[in-house]
Amino acid sequence: MMIKKVALVTGGNKGIGKEIVRGLYEAGVKVYLGARNLERGRVAAKEIAAEIEIIQQDITDEASIDTAYEAINKNEKCLDILVNNAAMNLGAAASSQVTVQEMRTVFETNVFSIVGMTNRFLPLLKKAEHANIVNLSSDVASLQLQKESADLPLSYPSSKTAVNALTVHYASEFKNSHLHFNMIAPGFVDTDFNGHRGTKTPQEGAAAPLKYALDFSDHAPNGVYASSEGVIPF
Repeated sequence: MMIKKVALVTGGNKGIGKEIVRGLYEAGVKVYLGARNLERGRVAAKEIAAEIEIIQQDITDEASIDTAYEAINKNEKCLDILVNNAAMNLGAAASSQVTVQEMRTVFETNVFSIVGMTNRFLPLLKKAEHANIVNLSSDVASLQLQKESADLPLSYPSSKTAVNALTVHYASEFKNSHLHFNMIAPGFVDTDFNGHRGTKTPQEGAAAPLKYALDFSDHAPNGVYASSEGVIPF
């Protein structure tokens, strides 16, 4: 009997994360839905399938990450897919008006948590025959785009640029291994994250992350910055 792949999706209780959970489940993967609010995680999981496992975790808290790791490590031999999806945006303040605290808060969730999650779950990822780590990026992570778009805020785009940078470092460190790290931009998706101004559905936004999360081929990409439209220039 074929052993199911195992995945963990952070921020999986709504928006793009929820659709990534749904897509992985429909692909036959055993999915752990990570949610800071346990009840919201339960509601989201119930809307998808009874088999979805819920993991309560605050990705900005090391103790919470440890608890989530121990729970999965107790039940699974390995982790095949890690999708670092959870993120936040504190608004559109001009660079000269942004506060240091705002930058710290955004980077704590969008950047530092990915390092914390990845490093903690590496032991389980290394036990997989082939592991895919997908970090949710953004079109606005592109430095060229930031240079050309004077109206972009500072905190969120720069945090996603940092996500790209750290993903490249992981991809380089593990380039000769079975671990593949990619940064995927879902596009401008209609979610409460952007006040429902997006032009894509959450299902459409989940398509590219799912593609890279589920690519277990011999030549699966590593260190790629891409969207559903293809590879994006840095």
